[in-house]
Amino acid sequence: MTYKEAREYVEKAAKKGSILGLDNIERLMEQLGNPQNQLKVIHIAGTNGKGSTLAYLTNILKNAGYKVGRYISPAVFDYLEIFSINDVNMSEDDYAKYMDRIVSACNDIVGNGFEMPTAFEIETALAYLYFYSEECDVALIETGMGGDSDATNVVQNTIISIISSVSMDHMNFLGNTISEITHHKAGIIKENSVAICAGQNDETAKEIEDVIRQTAVKNHTVFVKVNQPQNIVYGNEETTFDYESIAYENIYENVVCENAGSEVWSQTKNECKGKASERERKTYHLTTKMCGVFQPYNASTAVETAVWLRKKGFHITDNNIISGISCAKWHGRFEKIKNHPAIYFDGGHNPDAAKLLAKSMEIYFTNKKIIYIIGVLADKDYDKILEITAGFAYAIITVTPKNVRALDGEELMLAAKKYHENVSNAENIDAAIKKAVHMSEKDDVIFIFGSLSYLKEAKEVCVKM
Repeated sequence: MTYKEAREYVEKAAKKGSILGLDNIERLMEQLGNPQNQLKVIHIAGTNGKGSTLAYLTNILKNAGYKVGRYISPAVFDYLEIFSINDVNMSEDDYAKYMDRIVSACNDIVGNGFEMPTAFEIETALAYLYFYSEECDVALIETGMGGDSDATNVVQNTIISIISSVSMDHMNFLGNTISEITHHKAGIIKENSVAICAGQNDETAKEIEDVIRQTAVKNHTVFVKVNQPQNIVYGNEETTFDYESIAYENIYENVVCENAGSEVWSQTKNECKGKASERERKTYHLTTKMCGVFQPYNASTAVETAVWLRKKGFHITDNNIISGISCAKWHGRFEKIKNHPAIYFDGGHNPDAAKLLAKSMEIYFTNKKIIYIIGVLADKDYDKILEITAGFAYAIITVTPKNVRALDGEELMLAAKKYHENVSNAENIDAAIKKAVHMSEKDDVIFIFGSLSYLKEAKEVCVKM
């Protein structure tokens, strides 16, 4: 099978759309010998911050000498970026080689009268097979949507489950309340493991944390609430901050420890072993080159995960953690790709992401003229996104992303006019960027956001400028 043939096979499967549930993926993985259960897996679910958190964690583990597989979705700039080992994308030859085995397994499944797996199920199976066959020391796996019924949840054992920031998204699949959505995402938490809960939106934090904590306790699993980063100093080139964790020593049975850095729960103990002041505290002085007000929080989640991995036998030094945070990169998230005028990309596509973008603009673009280029998918809460972000813009240019789920740019323009008077629509991303550059001066900012689905095309246009 060639790479082209393999891609065509997956694209044909993609026409089926998405189907939640584990029956198909379980049959497929059984045909492949269940390689996912031979891996050491760190599983992450959530609405925002998953990719950045895994980028930090990849570099921490890589810095410690481990071979790290990472599976993410969706692809933004290169299809094969969804499968990587030590930050190197899967090759076309490897894709074709491993897809050959996947196709054979799918044929057996269909031949036995069962339903053909979906594209996401095929890609998930490919990721697990690839990481196992290439002898990865650890696999970092990002859910596609939700958690409990997501194909990635076919894995039976995980070292650590991470729940990143949770907000309202995919309501037609996951429910109409934050508790329902969190319940689905917390479904990745397995028995006798560790569940890491990232910092949450202040308005819904307690509700989200309660669901995750209750799920962890039900599964006899330690619940760890990530501490807040402190002393954050934002800069255009790098951000510095402190993260305080506790160097836990055989105290997995802890419950809440006041002022103890991270909050740790389990079902087996009702009080802390000693006061927080009696324990060894560890403050990490960290630097990230990834921009955005949200990055110290994503990095803190990765640091806390690394601390708990160390308790599980991984040889991770403090220098590995510090260096891993410092060298991490994640493309398409508040990423600067051009100067004079400055052009930034961001894949933020829901209201909580928009709130963080608004805060970032306040900090990074003070007294700057900002021109937005926005394209969104029709199933997103674009009206709320516009309400949150429109006030920072000098002008807004809308576009229609090349995606079957895209909202027409004209319709988005009408929605934007409720919040801003200087709004226009462009026929395509090329025209939008040229229009934005024409109305810009060298110290202005062009900010392209709203959906990940058109960032690749936008980057190609900018590179040619």
